Amino acid sequence: MHDNTKRNRILGLAIGLIIFVILFHFRFDRMEFSSRALSTPMGEFSYAISKNMISGVISVEQDFAKKLWVFFQLIYIACVWFLRGCIGHWVIKIVTLGYKKI
Repeated sequence: MHDNTKRNRILGLAIGLIIFVILFHFRFDRMEFSSRALSTPMGEFSYAISKNMISGVISVEQDFAKKLWVFFQLIYIACVWFLRGCIGHWVIKIVTLGYKKI
């Protein structure tokens, strides 16, 4: 039982970090990794939120969007850390269910 829980937690962390990299550092339009914060899916989402909240000066919108992007990263990492066992459990369950269907 202990090995299964440990495996679920490790798998949950790995899957969570892979999704983190895809959401926060991968550009789907060019299929490449980007160091620019606002060109990723979560960067575009945070810029849309800041654009609706602060209408006017573009540099203020971009600064707030970058801060929001960093805040979303911290929230995501905290959620992955606290829910790592659940993530691993459900990934294993989905994979075995898909394997049984084949």
